Amino acid sequence: MRSLRELLDGFDLPGVAGARAVEYRMPCAALLGGDLPPGHLHVWCGPPGAGKTAFLLGLLHDAARHGRTSLLATYDLSAPAVALRLLAMTSGVAVHDLETRVLSGDSAAAVASARARLSALPLHVLEARGLGVASLDDRVVRSPSRVEVLGIDVLEAVAHGPADAPVVQDLADLASRRFVSVVCASRAGVAGQADRVGLLAPDARRGSVEATVVENRHGGRVAHLYSVDERAARLIDAP
Repeated sequence: MRSLRELLDGFDLPGVAGARAVEYRMPCAALLGGDLPPGHLHVWCGPPGAGKTAFLLGLLHDAARHGRTSLLATYDLSAPAVALRLLAMTSGVAVHDLETRVLSGDSAAAVASARARLSALPLHVLEARGLGVASLDDRVVRSPSRVEVLGIDVLEAVAHGPADAPVVQDLADLASRRFVSVVCASRAGVAGQADRVGLLAPDARRGSVEATVVENRHGGRVAHLYSVDERAARLIDAP
């Protein structure tokens, strides 16, 4: 488990001294469940191209922005790759430009500002490939700071197969037992046990994605339309 500050310090990027902080806010995060109540399990499902990782990172960033210690268990991207995506998301600078360090004056200033803001957030990344629910539970318990929000990208990797009910139940139990908000990205639909289930549905004709809360034990069903800025790996309001 590594802090976002530690990960960002490992990059040869513009410094943070005197940088003006940049504020990135995920579109309609609160409406779509950005409150992430403790003890609840939230699952967001969608096909490739729906922006599941960007959606999950947006929720975790929003939680950390509000002072909640957050941990992303990543089963696909490396921890440095996650840090770069967060930096792209909050700065608006393309991931490719960050990877190649090709930054103009304006881009460098935006990156420095975003880095300053991100480095102050209580956000951590765990490379979780091969870890099951019991191992995630152990990492939550052993964390030096109490984990309040646990993000999982993706649910199927935890189960080592389809997102079946037993794994979802185990994650729901973890959330309840540790009084942690658990939010997962999933490639397939999930039935039962989750407190909130959302669907990310791309519309190729309109170039947008509709995020819909389809099941909610503690509230209503809502929907919001957004676009995926693939260059900067972030969500923006649909035109």
